[in-house]
Order: sequence, then C-alpha cells, then structure tokens
Amino acid sequence: FIPNPRPKKPINPAELAEKVADAKKLQRKTKPFIEQAKGAAKKVLIGASVVAAFEVYKNSVKGSTYPYISYPRELYRDSIPKAQSAFYDGDDENFGDEEHIGNKMYSWGMMTSSVNDLMSEFQACPNSAISCTEEEYASEYNKDQLLSQDPNFGLGEDGNIAPDYDERVVASFTGGKAMTGMKVRGTSGAHEDTILLTFSGGGHSVEFSFSSEESTSKNHYDLHVSLHGEASNAHDLRWSGLLGLPIQLGLSSQGIDDKQKWTFTKDMSYDRSFFWNKYGKLSTLYSLGDPHLGDKFVVQVASDTRFGTPVFITKGGRSLCPGEPFTVWREAGIEFTPLQSMELTDLNPDDRAILVLSIKNEAMHREAAPLGLRLVDGLIETVHKIVDVAYANADAFRSAEDVLQGILDVTNKSVARDAPVVEKMVKVARDAVDAKKTAFEAAADVNDASVDAPALGSEMHDLEFLVMYEWLPPLGDVVPLKFSDGDSLRSQQHARNTSFTMSIGRGPTALSKLKYIRLQLVSLCEFDLSESRNFNREPIGDTIDLGTISWLTSCPEVSFTKKTLQDHIATQYISKQQPDEPIFEFGVNFDASSDNLERVLLQYRKPGEEWDAWRQTDGEEMNLKANFIEKGGWFKWNINDNKLLSGFNDGEYEVRAKSFCTGGSNAIPSTQFAITSEVLTLVVDTTP
Repeated sequence: FIPNPRPKKPINPAELAEKVADAKKLQRKTKPFIEQAKGAAKKVLIGASVVAAFEVYKNSVKGSTYPYISYPRELYRDSIPKAQSAFYDGDDENFGDEEHIGNKMYSWGMMTSSVNDLMSEFQACPNSAISCTEEEYASEYNKDQLLSQDPNFGLGEDGNIAPDYDERVVASFTGGKAMTGMKVRGTSGAHEDTILLTFSGGGHSVEFSFSSEESTSKNHYDLHVSLHGEASNAHDLRWSGLLGLPIQLGLSSQGIDDKQKWTFTKDMSYDRSFFWNKYGKLSTLYSLGDPHLGDKFVVQVASDTRFGTPVFITKGGRSLCPGEPFTVWREAGIEFTPLQSMELTDLNPDDRAILVLSIKNEAMHREAAPLGLRLVDGLIETVHKIVDVAYANADAFRSAEDVLQGILDVTNKSVARDAPVVEKMVKVARDAVDAKKTAFEAAADVNDASVDAPALGSEMHDLEFLVMYEWLPPLGDVVPLKFSDGDSLRSQQHARNTSFTMSIGRGPTALSKLKYIRLQLVSLCEFDLSESRNFNREPIGDTIDLGTISWLTSCPEVSFTKKTLQDHIATQYISKQQPDEPIFEFGVNFDASSDNLERVLLQYRKPGEEWDAWRQTDGEEMNLKANFIEKGGWFKWNINDNKLLSGFNDGEYEVRAKSFCTGGSNAIPSTQFAITSEVLTLVVDTTP
C-alpha cells in the first residue's frame, strides 16, 4: 500500500495578509494585559521603594522623636532618646550626637541656656540632706556630672535613676510603672510605682495624640481548574525484500516520508482567588488643660481594656471652680468667725438687730475669692438632713438602731434640736427601735413625722435683712461679697479677716423671737453652677447660726369695761355710815394670755400724790391677772382693806388700772406698762 502523498500547498499572498492581520488583532487584545503586568511590576517597585524609604525615615527620626506615643509600650522603648541627649538637645554644639548638633527646629528638652539658668537657681543637697553649703552642692550636683557618662551617677533621692533611664517617660504616658527615685520607709532597693502626669491651669493646654491601625482578621482561598486534551495519529511504512530498499529511496527522493505522526493538543485552565482583610483603626487625641491660673492637677493615665483609649484618674492637685474631686479646693477654708454682736434679746419693737460678722481667710493659698451670702431656714434644713440620714442608713441595709444613731448625730449638731418637730422625729425613731422595726420602716416613720414641720421660711416672715445696705431676700438670691480680703501670693502666711454688718428689722406681723435662722457663706462661682441643677454637691462655703434674737412687744392694753364706765360716770361716794360694806365694783379688759404680761393692778391716789395699789388683807398687791379668769374680769374692792375708812383718809381719789410687762433696762415705756385711758373718781367720807 502506497498512500498518495499530500502535495505542499503553495503560499497564497492573500491568506498571508489575512494571518498578519489576525496576529495584529491578537496583539491589540493582549496589549492591556501586558500593560497590567507592567503596572503590577511598577507597583511592586513603588511599594518596595516606600518600604525602603520608611525604614530610612524611621532610622532617621529614631533618635529625635517618638514614632509612637502610647501602645504597646514594650515595643517602643528603643525609640526613646537617651536622657542626656533629650535633656541637652538643640543648641550645644559641644554635646550630643552629630544628628542633634545645631538642631534648633525641634528639641525634646530645654535649650542649653535654659538648663544653665536652672542649674544656677536650683539647689539640691547631697544624700538628701536638709541643708548644705554651696561647695557641697557643687561637688554633688552640677551640669558636668549630670552630663557625664559615669555609670555610678544617678538621679533621685535613692540615686538609682541613671541618666539614660527611659522607662519613666513611657510609663508616664501609658499608666505603667517605673522607678520613682524616692526613698520609701520599710523598703530597700529601687522603688517602683505608677508614674503620674501633672499639668497646670492658666488657659494653656498640653495635647497628646495616639493612632493605630492593625489587621484584626483576614482569610483567603484559591481555586484552580485545568483541562488537558491530546489526539495523535501516526504511521510507519516499512519495506523489505528486494524491492524494499529501492522503494524507500524512491519515496525519499520524492519527498514522501515513510514515517509520520500528527498530534493535536489543547490546554485549558481556570484560576479564581479571593482575599479579604479586616483592619481596625484608632485615633485618639486628648488635651490636658484648665482655664484657671494657679490650678494644678496630677493624673494617672490608664487604658480602657475594651476600646484601648486613655483613661485619666485624678490623683491630686488643687482646683478653683468647681472644686474637683481628689484635689485641694482653693476656695475651701474661708469661714465665719464667732459672732461679735450687740445685745440681741429684748429689743424694742422698732429697733433693728445689729450683727457684726467677720470672715477669716484660711484658704490653702490665702487668696481672695468672690463670695456670696444667703439665708437658710435652720429648722427645715435639719428636718431634711434627718430624713436623708435615715434613708441613707436604710439603703445601706443597716438596722433601726443605726437609723436612730444617725438621726441623733444630726440633731446634736443642729440649731433646731429643741424644735417640736425635731423632737417628734427623734421620738418616732426611738419607738421604731423599741418595736423591733426594720431600718426601712423606721425611716418611713421618721419621714411621715416630718410633715408636721412648718413651711419653709415661716420664721422669716415680715423680716427685713440688710447686708452692707443690700436687701437679702430670705428665699431669694445671694448677696455678692466680691471683695473679701486675702494675703499676698508672695507671702501666703497670714489669715486675713473681712468684716461687715448685718441688720434685721421686724415688721408688725413678724415673730417676736427668732431661733433657727442661719447665714451661709458660699463660693459665688460654685453657687452660679449649682443654679443650673447640674451640680452634685453643695457649693463650697460655711454656715453660722445667728442665735436667738427677740423683740419686746407692747404691753397689752388695759381698760375699764363699758358697764364700769356707765356705773361710775359720776363721782361715787362711799361713807362709813353706809349699811353695806364699802365696796368699789369694777370690771377690766386685758389680754391675760400675753407672754410678756406680768401683772395688772388697780391703783388709786389723791390728786397730785403717788399712786398706791389695791392690797389684800395680808398687805400684798392684788394681781388682777391671777384672778382674771376666776372673777370673769369683774372685781369688788373693799376699800377698808386699804384703811381708807380709818378717818384719816377722807377725800377725793382718782382710780385707774395699770398693766406691767417684762422688759429690759433699756425698754421703752410702751413695752413696760399700759394704763387705762379713763380715770374714775371716788370720794371717801367718814364724818358723822
């Protein structure tokens, strides 16, 4: 079998041109993929250059600033400059690394000139001595030693802080612990504790920022599918015998292969990749500052375990307005001194009570502060405190005995301890203890008893309070006292006093006796804050009891009854020859329930002589007040009791009634006595 050889097809120019066009189309289609590959290669090169540039940048700034400000502190300690480099960085060409020389744009610490000034002013003695000579100081602490590389030289009381010790810086910003440099009793070796931050007020602030970005979760998967197909066809013609070799030579001369193989191969592949990554970004900026000049705060920086943000814990300091917790309140310590007042009891009805008040400035720095004055109802204040302390003990799951003890602690210090409602509340608490009641039941009973308290401000009705000629409303605003005295900030040694006067005037319907009124001194700034109801405590201040203030009242009027005036409209004659007893009947009117009324007397006299009183048989004056209710205001006077019928006392007499009241030595007559406006006439005749 001799197959027909496949003749070679001559090249057609048109077909060649068509294949060239197809090749160009393929080139155009593949060009974007080639460009993408080039772009990816460029990105790889750019990324590599960025990483390299960052490494160079990181190494270049490592000695001059923090690459990171906060977390995690263990990883960034190497980035903190050494203490001596940081302290003397900037303008000293004879000190520091070459990278720091002449760097006047940025400095970690003070300039050399500032440090030299500090060293010339600051004195420290060796070995924690209280005092030392200048030579001893110079030999122990000076700039040369501070900058020396002597490994035995250390800072702090214990001398354990080496100049290159950098953990204190990290700990102060992250809430960590480091050597304090302090000597602590009962311990040996270097003392480690939390390092605190401090900042001052005055309007400026110190800002710190922290940012982080990290991959919190990631995953990926790849899918690769490939197919490979191949088809082949081969033949091998072999000739043998005498004709084999000539035939093979003949086929070869004609270009016909006696061995052929056709192979068709097709490859197909499919790739799919999926990547995802979750990043967490955190950026924190906090500013430490306070607007008040002179304020100072010491804080500990900690971290929120959930969000990683800074948490600030106040550890100490001083604050102005408002007074911050865990700090010294600069306005605290301005207090009243004991009252220096005139006699405030038994004042005449139209007199004003004058109180001379004084404020002593014993604040921390003796600095003056604007203050305010307000009136306080001491009785109602005590009632509220009793209720509060009762429920406070109940809320703490204590016993009724604890409730009673808390109430007694309040009342013993209160100006209103003798008020009826306060005594009732104490009694109710005692009864609750005797009845074995719970703390909540005792507190509820005490609260129910408080409803008997008078209305707020009842004791201050119709009273006029003037402070420095300013009206102080009992239930109104405060009166400002803006210019209290204080010591110089250069001295801060003497407690200065500020004195002012307060006067109280009484209206016609006011009470005649005051016992529970108090005057409160408050920080004017904090009082303004408390008015917004966004204040969780009472304003800083002090309170003083005004004590007992009383006014005399006019002596009750006394008058003869209408019947008496009618019966004695004419002169009454009494003679010894009368068959009946010599009786002078009369009736009087007066307020027998008045507290200041002592006695009421019937008086008589001959015109122009001294008044004498109706006397009983024992010679004692007849007090009409004592027998007023029993007699119904009607009395019978046997004039012979006064021996008017002795034969030596004949004549005409004037008769009147007079009331006598309690009063001081300076009391005006209207508060001491009252006399009937009518005078009766009596004639005694004993002649036969």
